[in-house]
Amino acid sequence: MLDGNLHAMPKMIDYDDAFLAMTARGFRCVYPRGGAFVPTRPGQVEGWLIAADPTLRPAARELARIVSPPTTSTLCAMLKSHCHDKQLGEAWLMPKAHWAHELDAGKNWLVPLLDDIRIDTRLLEARADASPIVFAPTEHDLLARITEQLLNHLEASDFLLAFEPCVCTVHHHKQLWWQWLEGPQQQLA
Repeated sequence: MLDGNLHAMPKMIDYDDAFLAMTARGFRCVYPRGGAFVPTRPGQVEGWLIAADPTLRPAARELARIVSPPTTSTLCAMLKSHCHDKQLGEAWLMPKAHWAHELDAGKNWLVPLLDDIRIDTRLLEARADASPIVFAPTEHDLLARITEQLLNHLEASDFLLAFEPCVCTVHHHKQLWWQWLEGPQQQLA
């Protein structure tokens, strides 16, 4: 599913440990045992979209921009560049709901995708939580490639990328939504 040899082997963190870490960073979870974390002190918000989205509220439309060229590849190149430019460091990928649901809904594409990065999906199938997959800063290429696959395949679910100072929703409408903790932040793009 992913092109090229994979040398990276992301690891997983137990949900309870991830929950404590996210809470300590200043985020709260809005879905029980899920990966739907939001800043407790909301700061800057920006959405990157590949097309206009009439389902967005007017206030959200003002925070969104359509990328050029409007493709998921563009979004993921921007994600990779953003991780580097902002020195975001380690990234945690988690479903906003939980793994049991996502692996059932995405058995034809998500299971092979996770198998490609050597994540044992058999260990996740019964997990009713969003234990994150951890990507080191040296694995941002891999993270961008996986994010592109998510953007291309998600139909009703969303995923979250969690970094120390921000979270990024990988939205099933082929969008990336950045939410930063309150405080001095540089422009997103």
